[in-house]
Amino acid sequence: MEKIIFNSEIRCLPYKESLKRGFIGGGGALLFFFLMLPLALGALLPRCVLIPEFPVAVSLFSQLGLGAATLAFLYGGKPLPEVLELGEWKMIYLKIGIPAGILMILLTAGVQASYCEIARAFGFDLDGLNQVEQMVLNMNAPGIVLLAVTAILVAPVVEEIFFRRVLFGFMAPRISWIPALVVTSLAFGLIHADLKNLPGLIMLGVGFQLMYVWQKSLYPAIIMHMTNNIFAITALVFMKYYLGGKA
Repeated sequence: MEKIIFNSEIRCLPYKESLKRGFIGGGGALLFFFLMLPLALGALLPRCVLIPEFPVAVSLFSQLGLGAATLAFLYGGKPLPEVLELGEWKMIYLKIGIPAGILMILLTAGVQASYCEIARAFGFDLDGLNQVEQMVLNMNAPGIVLLAVTAILVAPVVEEIFFRRVLFGFMAPRISWIPALVVTSLAFGLIHADLKNLPGLIMLGVGFQLMYVWQKSLYPAIIMHMTNNIFAITALVFMKYYLGGKA
């Protein structure tokens, strides 16, 4: 474990300035696209917000905006693939990432079940549908396709670059890797604005971050993220078309 601690901090140092720029640009984009923009659109276009496909389109636009801003600020004297630790592709990343993603699904399912039971014991009912589940039940096929593209292809890449490499890489040399892991995992969970699944989201953030630290590459973490989202979207589609929308 000491070797992991050493590597995760030291290997961020050569890219300290790039990661600082990416943190500033990506952090600003995160606040704008995921907080200010939805609030502004909600005020200006209240009727559109009620259309199930509209929030998905906003989410896709926000993910692309976050990714573009982060990469633009990261760009500097070193090649972006080197800064992002997206170097040579290896098939082992698939062999590690997919099973790890499935394992995380099972672990988070257990965490979520325990969380709901504890909440129920304190008088809080979390058994209802969350916002995404409600949207899927009301969406047509093109909207679900748009959601799938956003959740499976775009979000895993953009979020892993920002949270795993940029935010963690910015913080690890300054406060050590474990506090940086805690902060990035909490931020990852909170940005999804889903109280029902918050513990599971935080746990996913921890799993993705540990995979990145262990493998010294973003590829396995991205694959884990994609695997999780594929299962999540598949479950929602199954619920919509085969269970009649019953959670």
